[in-house]
This record gives sequence, C-alpha cells and structure tokens, in this order.
Amino acid sequence: MPIENNHPAADQSIADDHALLSGLVSRIRSAIESGQATLAQDLLLQLARLYESHFEHEEAMMARSAYTALADHRREHRDLVGTLETINQTLRLENLHGLSLTVAAHLEAALKHTIETDQRFLDFMQRAA
Repeated sequence: MPIENNHPAADQSIADDHALLSGLVSRIRSAIESGQATLAQDLLLQLARLYESHFEHEEAMMARSAYTALADHRREHRDLVGTLETINQTLRLENLHGLSLTVAAHLEAALKHTIETDQRFLDFMQRAA
C-alpha cells in the first residue's frame, strides 16, 4: 500500500519508507499465516526500528518546513511506537502465543493511517512550495 508521491516538493524518502513499511507488514502477515512465529517476531522488531527511523527523519523535515500540525503528528508517532513496543513486549512475555492475524490487521490499519497522515504533510509541503 505504498503512497503515491506526486508532490514535487516531497522528499522521496517518505515514499520509499512507506514501501519498506508496507513490505515488512506483508511479510509479518505471511509469517503469522504460515506459523513462523519467530520470524514474525524478528520482523516486528525490524518494523519498530524502521518506524522509529522514518518518524525521526519525517519530524525533522516537518520542523524545517514549519509544519503547523507537527505536535499532533508527533503524538501520533509516539502512540504508534508505544503500540509496537507493547506488541513486542507482550509477545516476549507470552512466548509468542499472542501472535495472531489480529496483530497483522492492526499493523495494516496503522500503516494505512501512517500513509494518510503523511499525505497531509506532503499536501502541506506542496502548498508551501
């Protein structure tokens, strides 16, 4: 579910990150569906690191462009990072027994939300250009 990057002022790395995030979420779903719990957990940890990197870069771009919704966007980032940390901690504590397609569905919804909220930033950048 990669974002279309048709905004000339947009940093291509946002679209690239979305493609990487989307690929990881798909791989997590496949790992869960095929019962590869250890692989799914490894991928979840990779996903958390990628989201953190994406958010750090994106927030720096937002600050440089004086994005008016930065505080709200940053809060959404922190919420998602917290959710991923909770999922990973729960899986460690439950010895991977909590891994289900519900986790995959939640990650897919979070990715969709990320892409939609990032689109608002890309639209802001286009209007500011």
